[in-house]
Amino acid sequence: GVYTASKQVSLLGKTFKVSSKDFKPQEKIYVIVEKDGFDICSLPVAKLIGKVQSVAFSSNKYTLSVKVGDANLIIESEDKFSPGDEIGLTVSPNNIYCEPHSSNKGELLANYEGANILEGVYLGNQQVLLLGASFRTYLTTFLPGEVVDAVIRPEDFDLEFRHPEKTILQGKVIKTVFTGVHFSLWIDVNGTVLLVQDYQNCEIGDTVGLKVDFYEIHLMKVEDAAQPLEIRRIREEGRRMALEALKDHETL
Repeated sequence: GVYTASKQVSLLGKTFKVSSKDFKPQEKIYVIVEKDGFDICSLPVAKLIGKVQSVAFSSNKYTLSVKVGDANLIIESEDKFSPGDEIGLTVSPNNIYCEPHSSNKGELLANYEGANILEGVYLGNQQVLLLGASFRTYLTTFLPGEVVDAVIRPEDFDLEFRHPEKTILQGKVIKTVFTGVHFSLWIDVNGTVLLVQDYQNCEIGDTVGLKVDFYEIHLMKVEDAAQPLEIRRIREEGRRMALEALKDHETL
């Protein structure tokens, strides 16, 4: 997003009030809204209007993938919606977090969500390569071969204890901690340690299987410097064409 004025940010083409720290006018920043920070409202009073792409039910709440413009938002709702439904969204200032654009994106999200930030490659056809395995993901605008960051929250993994060989990933438990409600498990998957939350505990050294639903894998863009040369070239060409189209529009 862009910090446009005192305690205001521009996000997805709309202006929102925020309660967090001041930045310089027109400063580019990271804007973070957790998935339970959105409020669903009627269309006439909505700041954002989106179309529901997918719906999942878990723990007495619905998780919605909502397309707003070119962005896919993941939100939580107590009300049921169906794919194709149009919904209105607002966000209160206290639920919008602003951080400097110089911050490390992966560490930043982990601080807010306790999320697992994994480097992956978008394969095309709604498939992403993570930890050596191919996962289905929701519709995106990424290019085949593009390097992406994949965010998966600890509670979004499903664990298989009895038959781990039947899952797409297997890992070894290296640490467990009981938090009073659930267990936090640290699981080594091919040298990458994942944080997973589950109501069932297991022993250190146990092998467990891991699954994750496609709507729980949230993909983010990675800077040009980390991309293959061909992806950088395509991105630059896209920016050039967008600028030319803008100039043509301004001369009309």
